[in-house]
Amino acid sequence: MIRKFVVLLVILLMVGMLSSAFAQYEEDKPSKYGIRVVGFVPFEPALKDLKAPWIGAGADWYLKYDEDGYPTSYISIFMLSASDLSTRASIVPITYTRLNRKLISPSRSSYFGYGVGINRLEAKSGGVQNTTLTPSIHALYGQEFGNGIFIELGTELRSNWSNVNWSGWFLSIGSRISM
Repeated sequence: MIRKFVVLLVILLMVGMLSSAFAQYEEDKPSKYGIRVVGFVPFEPALKDLKAPWIGAGADWYLKYDEDGYPTSYISIFMLSASDLSTRASIVPITYTRLNRKLISPSRSSYFGYGVGINRLEAKSGGVQNTTLTPSIHALYGQEFGNGIFIELGTELRSNWSNVNWSGWFLSIGSRISM
């Protein structure tokens, strides 16, 4: 599973860097989309006990930008899952995030963000599959580098479901795609 994560991360970062390289020949306009790899560490011991790491991928759609062309709000969708021999769990959040950005240098910025989301939670154990929708709130801190690559660390707080706390920490690595 770790090998798949590394391969996926390398592919996503290469696509992001290549899109930035080709964008230099186009007009300077802000990126509308982004891609990311997400790692998740749940608060709940029952979800931590699944033998595979919580890893997923996602996409962002940027809605608003500041005067320097950096995104200030976006909608994101991604999928996270983990499983062992008898149990599988997954989370598919659709979130809205608002960012407050501070330029560190012309090629680097830091930001913090907050937002809300709706999550599709799924648990499958012993052949029985259960699914529900639950709301969430999140907060994050990120750094973005001049070529559109970013890294974010945050927490996602979700409603409990089936006596399980589906909240946790996340780490995202991604890139804005110039099109």
